[in-house]
Amino acid sequence: MSQPVSFGVPERFQITLDWLDDRSPLTSRPLGYGFSLGSLRLVVRGFPITAHTFGDEQHEAVRWYLLPVAQWIAENWAHLFHEEDFLWPERTFAAAATACNVALERWLPEDNSNRAAVYDQVRRWWERHALRAGAAGGLFPDLFLRRLGDGVELSWSSREADFAPEGFSFALAAGAAVLRVQDVAEPLWDALQWIAANAVAPDDAAAVEIAALKERVALVQASTDSEIRRIYLGDPLAQKVEAVFEDLGRPELLVSKFDIAAPVADLLAAPVAMFGGVDPRLTLKDVRTLSGILVNQLRTYDTSALDAFVDRTVGFPLSPAHDEGYDLAEALLDDLEIDTSSWVDIESIVKRFGIKLISRQLDTRNIRGVALAGSGIVPTVIINKNSPFSQNEAGRRFTMAHELCHILYDQSRARRVAQVSGPWAPGGVEKRANAFAAMLLMPRALIERYRRRSQGWSGPHLAEIAEEMHVSVSALIEHLYNLGYIDEAQREALRTSH
Repeated sequence: MSQPVSFGVPERFQITLDWLDDRSPLTSRPLGYGFSLGSLRLVVRGFPITAHTFGDEQHEAVRWYLLPVAQWIAENWAHLFHEEDFLWPERTFAAAATACNVALERWLPEDNSNRAAVYDQVRRWWERHALRAGAAGGLFPDLFLRRLGDGVELSWSSREADFAPEGFSFALAAGAAVLRVQDVAEPLWDALQWIAANAVAPDDAAAVEIAALKERVALVQASTDSEIRRIYLGDPLAQKVEAVFEDLGRPELLVSKFDIAAPVADLLAAPVAMFGGVDPRLTLKDVRTLSGILVNQLRTYDTSALDAFVDRTVGFPLSPAHDEGYDLAEALLDDLEIDTSSWVDIESIVKRFGIKLISRQLDTRNIRGVALAGSGIVPTVIINKNSPFSQNEAGRRFTMAHELCHILYDQSRARRVAQVSGPWAPGGVEKRANAFAAMLLMPRALIERYRRRSQGWSGPHLAEIAEEMHVSVSALIEHLYNLGYIDEAQREALRTSH
């Protein structure tokens, strides 16, 4: 046994490794990696993910062969740190550990079923992002790792490993954390190199495996910006984006910022981040339109009126996104001292912050709006006139408020935001922005004023109230339900009557 070596810090992410003596005959060990017995301890936000009990004993590290783990990390490195989207239809905003495990069960093929194609996609994604895919039979926690905007999401379930012996169980309940890319990539990169450099081959076959690992590590180190862009956007969309920025004479804008300590893009280029949230089938015309606006908005601009209200500490929603959105909107209403005795003029608020409003007719109906802001970017809200949400004043106002949430609270670590709002955007971020918009346009004090005036929320008065508040009837119904003014039966009755 050697001395354990640790990489990273436990307050964020830490991996601890150690080689262990294996007294079993080499011939009775697994072929290819049976020489690499070791221990692995993973800590996320101070919690040891690998902690487990076996019988009466408690351990913080798992014992298994380290070589297959290192091979899996090396083979999937680019996807672990640069692939965000799921490959299957996923409408929830659940973390990867939940979403992928549920999808594996939901799309499990049945006899004479066409579900096999989707299941294969889910399985391929699992193989790239689930630690158990590299366990090679070891008892590892159900940990997933994926890109999430300009951060890394680590999530885990409480599912026990297949074939775990009786009395074996992991200690930690399901959870998730979103960390800076560097906080995870650098320790994992150091650990990967340590395994490759310190593995000792007892025979020629083992030497071949170690050499293969070193070759994979070298390939990771040679990763290019173009490869990473294609992983994040997908090949078809990446090709369109690259062609458009070449035509615009600004291909340098697509170059992401790389971490000097690990081969990973820790800050995605603004156009890459923006197009990561769109339908990968987006037309070339729409790519040109959005790219042209972004390029035009890249200039020096006085953002002092906005900067005082931008909060970069909010990050991705890990608590209920709906509650976060409501809380942020109520705090902003207080800070701005907005009069809530009448309808809220969202356009005036947006202009007060110096945010530019642009309307464009896109081919796609899936994009509701786009928020642009940050260092060297004129804060901008783009409204897609072709979106179903843009067909009336109420929908356009809701989009303005929704995009304002992105500009104020989603700049986070990147210190800029290029967020497209639509079904392909991160679900939790979108739900928070929807809740923010609802509360900003329909503050509690205003809702209470109308409740007292109308003596309740009967159908005949609802359309009149919505019109006075300059919101849609459907948005008002959902807001009333979320605030507890109506129950589920009343909500359904009001939906049916309108």
